[in-house]
Amino acid sequence: MEQENNNTVLIHKYLLGEATEAESLELKQLLDTDEAVKKEYLELKRVVELSETNEVVQQIDAKAEFAKFKGVRPARNETKVIPISQGMQTMKIVLRVAALIVLGACLWYVSSQESTLPILAEATTDKKVEKVLTDGSIITINANSKLSYPEQFAADVRLVELVGEAYFEVESNKNQPFIIAVGNSRIKVTGTKFNVNANNPDSIVVTVKKGSVLFYNLADEAIATAETHGLTADKKGTLMANNSAISFETNDHENYLYWQDGRLRFRNSPLKDIVKKLNSEWNLNLVLNNPKVEECKLTVSFDQDDDILQLLEITLDISIEKVDGKVIISGDGC
Repeated sequence: MEQENNNTVLIHKYLLGEATEAESLELKQLLDTDEAVKKEYLELKRVVELSETNEVVQQIDAKAEFAKFKGVRPARNETKVIPISQGMQTMKIVLRVAALIVLGACLWYVSSQESTLPILAEATTDKKVEKVLTDGSIITINANSKLSYPEQFAADVRLVELVGEAYFEVESNKNQPFIIAVGNSRIKVTGTKFNVNANNPDSIVVTVKKGSVLFYNLADEAIATAETHGLTADKKGTLMANNSAISFETNDHENYLYWQDGRLRFRNSPLKDIVKKLNSEWNLNLVLNNPKVEECKLTVSFDQDDDILQLLEITLDISIEKVDGKVIISGDGC
């Protein structure tokens, strides 16, 4: 019982912004090992997240609410002595009751503001859609995906929700972070360019083109830092559905943005791989007739409007001939 009370106090201190670095680390360890602590933390954190999203946090003083329930008048300098065991139990009850008060206020606030701050949504079917938000951020939403967002962002956070895949060009604002809710994960940025792919129900993949982001699941939100959960340019993070840990690695998928800009990119790739990709994406029917040519490596990018054959001819010592609907590529190699 005493340990349970101590855990509740630890969560309480963190949610009020009073936890030390050591206490924050202790909470992280508990979230990783104790399901009861994790459940309690997520319940209360969800209340805080909801309140922040709708600016209720500015209208409700959590400390004052706790003080009222403890019978303390914040404006007076009185000292009230409470036995430790009783105080711990009281604090736990206070925290839960205060959470219910904040949640109720949040629901009332959201309901009362529906006419002025509706949650909008951009859903796509068979084609991508580009959306410019009120803060100037540009989001390209892939086919069969959905982006939900408020008509006006809160003063201290820009929160949106994604289902599917989208490319984000977030307008920089260090005082108003941009947060994307994707399933049980969050991507937090102040201004950058990156892709979020949650098309696969088994994984969520975040790939950064420029700048940096924080990518974490809700259980790690309390301790997510640039050192532990940061992604920079040309890096990607993957969160598997059956694993709470996120893997971070260098992005080796050159064409992860092909859906967004229609450009195929290759880095030090054999010509045979390039030809295979061009044929499958653009139905070019290219044929290599010399094994030496097949292994020539190129770093190049193509737009569908480019004269691809001319670019290949200039880059490599090859000849091109069109025969019976096929494009035959010949040469001595590279």
